[in-house]
Amino acid sequence: MLWAEPFRVGDEIKLDAYEGKVEEIQTRATIIKTYDERRVVIPNADLFTHSVIVNTALGSRRWQYDLSIKKISGLKDLKTRIVKAIRGVPGVLQEPSPEALIVEVDPDTVKVRVLWSTRDPRQHQMLGSYDEVLTAIVEALDSAATAASKRPAA
Repeated sequence: MLWAEPFRVGDEIKLDAYEGKVEEIQTRATIIKTYDERRVVIPNADLFTHSVIVNTALGSRRWQYDLSIKKISGLKDLKTRIVKAIRGVPGVLQEPSPEALIVEVDPDTVKVRVLWSTRDPRQHQMLGSYDEVLTAIVEALDSAATAASKRPAA
């Protein structure tokens, strides 16, 4: 591990069920501190033979959330409102642009996958971004519902 340097002390990694911040890289093991404050000793042999996700490798991170929405008319407008709301959240990158994509349809609902990127890929900042983006989405949905209720019936 010391020679290849796929990650460094301070990086946040995920291996199987373990995810956290690398605290120490020893000759035989790597020690991470999980987000729930546990210390995990991972044998380096496991790091050589399993796929390791290095969350902090690229400086930005793409997030996603799947949202089930009752089928409505004006779905295109609703997706536009969602993307606009996400763009207004501090820390959300404009490139790559946030997206709202339909990924599943059933008789009563559609599933919309919402994607956005943040500059800081660390877990704590991710949770803050997640909270702010989901709050913005809820506000956009509420706004769309209010606007729909004010339209005259056809």
